[in-house]
Amino acid sequence: MRCGFLDQPIRYDEAWNYLFYSSRTPTHILTSLHPNNHMLRTLLVRVASHWVGTSPAGLRVPALVAGVLLIPLTAWLAWTLCASRVSALLAALMVCASSPLVEYSTNSRGYTWLAVFAGLQVICTVHLVRTPARRWLWSA
Repeated sequence: MRCGFLDQPIRYDEAWNYLFYSSRTPTHILTSLHPNNHMLRTLLVRVASHWVGTSPAGLRVPALVAGVLLIPLTAWLAWTLCASRVSALLAALMVCASSPLVEYSTNSRGYTWLAVFAGLQVICTVHLVRTPARRWLWSA
C-alpha cells in the first residue's frame, strides 16, 4: 500500500529539505543546526538520491524503509509487552492499515525514523528492566 503513494507530487518541506540540505555535502548537513534538518534522515536522503535518483520516489526511499521496518518492529514490541501472538499480529496489522503511518512512510521527513527509534528504545528498556543483572547497560 505504501509503494503506491511514492509518486505523489513533492511537498514544500520535502523540496526545501532537498534543496537546502540533502543536496549539499555531508559536512554541510552535519553542521547546519536548523529545525528543518533532521541530520540522520537528511544523510539517508542524500545517499538514496545518489543511488536511486532525485525523483519524488527516490527522495522518499528512506522514509519508506523506516515505514516498512515499523511493521515488524511493532509486532516485536507487542510480543515483548504481552507475549501473545494475537497481540503482535493485531499490532502489526494496525500499523499496516494506519493512514497517518502510510502517509508518513511516503513523505520524505523524519517521522517514521522517529517512530522506529522510539519503538527500539521501548523494547530495549523493557528488556533492561526485566533482567536486573544487565542494569549496567543503562549507561550505554
